[in-house]
This record gives sequence, C-alpha cells and structure tokens, in this order.
Amino acid sequence: NIFSAFESECHAKPELYENADTSRIQKVKDSLVALVDKYPSSGLTQDETEFLNNARDNILKQGTEFGQRKKIKIAYKVLENALESSIENIFFLPCFKCKGKLNSKNLNKIVEFLVGQRGSIAHGRFFGIFSDEDAQKIHFLEILTYAQMLKRVGLSDRDIERIIGAVF
Repeated sequence: NIFSAFESECHAKPELYENADTSRIQKVKDSLVALVDKYPSSGLTQDETEFLNNARDNILKQGTEFGQRKKIKIAYKVLENALESSIENIFFLPCFKCKGKLNSKNLNKIVEFLVGQRGSIAHGRFFGIFSDEDAQKIHFLEILTYAQMLKRVGLSDRDIERIIGAVF
C-alpha cells in the first residue's frame, strides 16, 4: 500500500519525479518512429496494424519512464533537504545507523530492499517477517511518500521538515 501511495505521488507531480531528459536518444527515437510511420499500411490485418501502433507507442515511451528504483532515488533527491534532519531518527538502529543526507551506498541499500520486497509481496513470494532494520527502511518509504504529499500541496522544504519531525 505504501508503494501504491508512493507511485500516486510520483504521478501527481511528474515534473518533479518523472521528468526524463531524452535529448541524448531523441534522434534515434525520431528515426525509428519515422520508419514505423513509413511502413506500408495497406493490406495489413487488424493485428498487424495494432502491432505497428503499439511498436510506435513503445518507441515513444523509451527513455521517458522510470523504474521504481530510479523513482525512489529521484524522490529522495528532491526531498533530501526536507528529510536531512530526520534521517538519524529514521535509521537509528546500530545495524543501519545513518545521519544527515543519505550517501549513495546507503540509499542504494534501502532502494534495493524496498523494490525487492515489494516484488516479493506483490507476487506472493514473501514468507517471513521483517527485521527491525527492514522496518526502518519501510518506514523511510512511508515518510518519503508523506513528504511528497506535502511538497505537492506547495509546502517549502523547511515546513516539510518541521511536519515530518512532529509527525514521525
């Protein structure tokens, strides 16, 4: 459920969390779309026409959609100033203690855990319990999502920081 809320917040402000720079691949994309558009359409079956349309749509989407790992990293980068003072209270256990802004190594550990567990739970492969360290990582996603919601309604990083500190 937390992942669903996180995805909803990403979709609610795509200019913040889903804005991709396709300039490095745009030339190739345009060329491939032009090839699909030039493909002779007369005499094609409905399935073939649908295939061409889907191929065109998929080419246009390439480089513009982010996976969950990238979205979490982007969301954290957008909100790291608002979350910085709370990190030591989120990740307080000795086994995974963090303070200040998360470095890329710790952020990658958190992201890999979250995405991996989301996949296991969503596909019915999770059979176990979460450790206290795991719970901190899940709590981080909850707080990140809450911070996204506050950002969406227009609060400053400082105000988000205060609210996060008071609520969590």
